[in-house]
Amino acid sequence: FVAHNAQLRCEIALHRNACGALCPAAGSVLGCLLVRDRIAVATERWWQLLAGEAVLLARFISTLTACTSRDIPVYLPRTSPNVPYRLLTFLLLPGVEVCLLCGSQPSLLHIENELVERFWRPAFDALQLGPALSHRGFVLHTPLHPGVLGLLLVNPSVQQSVCSVQPHGPEPARKSKLSLESRRAALRSFYLFVSETYFTSNLDAAKEPDSNAAHVRASTEVTECYTCTKHYRCYALTKGVHLLCVLFSTEVPTFSLRSASHAILKSVAHLL
Repeated sequence: FVAHNAQLRCEIALHRNACGALCPAAGSVLGCLLVRDRIAVATERWWQLLAGEAVLLARFISTLTACTSRDIPVYLPRTSPNVPYRLLTFLLLPGVEVCLLCGSQPSLLHIENELVERFWRPAFDALQLGPALSHRGFVLHTPLHPGVLGLLLVNPSVQQSVCSVQPHGPEPARKSKLSLESRRAALRSFYLFVSETYFTSNLDAAKEPDSNAAHVRASTEVTECYTCTKHYRCYALTKGVHLLCVLFSTEVPTFSLRSASHAILKSVAHLL
């Protein structure tokens, strides 16, 4: 566990340093590393973009045809609705792209041929071999319950999340009839339902822990709930700053959902 986390910390530090060095050299403060359409690391200003804008950019890039580099004008609905940024992307490995939001200079060719090579070469081995490129996308010190098909961990206080629909890594799914896209849809639907129906005050309290929302949460809010369907089961719980949604196979008995979910939260809470 210690070795795995040390490796992950070193890998993240390498990627963050490369991203932080490339951006000012390219005249930008907005940059990130996308791994399988998810943000692995980003500059501080990228995290300060409105959540919807960051999601829109990642989704937009995921819809584009794969290529080695791009230079596309984009408008951000709130940050820059009238003057376009240049969205520059550079393919490092299949599924791994560096993204920048720049002004009119420097040229795409200059950044691609000189800056990307210079700043990302030291991190290239880590990109190829590191845990950030695993299908699961994170490192754990204990195995997950075998019936887990997916999980979503949200920390509203820092506006970040971790999501996986291959929580056991790239091995074949365990007799599940749910495709990866169906898992994503189920998790997304369940999260939207519980966050808007049951956990509203809980999430407000996590964003503003010193506010009255914390007292409302203690006295009136639901902290755990579950749902069962023909194809899967879901369990959600809030604790501290975290909201966890877990997607289980139907083989997991209903009475086990709570204990399994609490054990999972204990294992993944350190990620955010």
